[in-house]
Amino acid sequence: MNYNTQQVFWGVFSSNHVEQNLPYVDLVEKLFDYSKNYAREKFGLPGAFYPHTAYPSPARPSLTRSTVGL
Repeated sequence: MNYNTQQVFWGVFSSNHVEQNLPYVDLVEKLFDYSKNYAREKFGLPGAFYPHTAYPSPARPSLTRSTVGL
């Protein structure tokens, strides 16, 4: 994912405030289904691929261009 998304959370570990990393963890978890679908559809591979820019993510990962007709 984008450096600008990640870097704001780097200091929380060295400052012993690990709980402040939870918003980043929540973001990664919310994008997980989308990222799994992306890896499968674009590359035919298992796992998850988090594109450099994953925003905005669809409200439901099952909604893709092919299903919404965009």
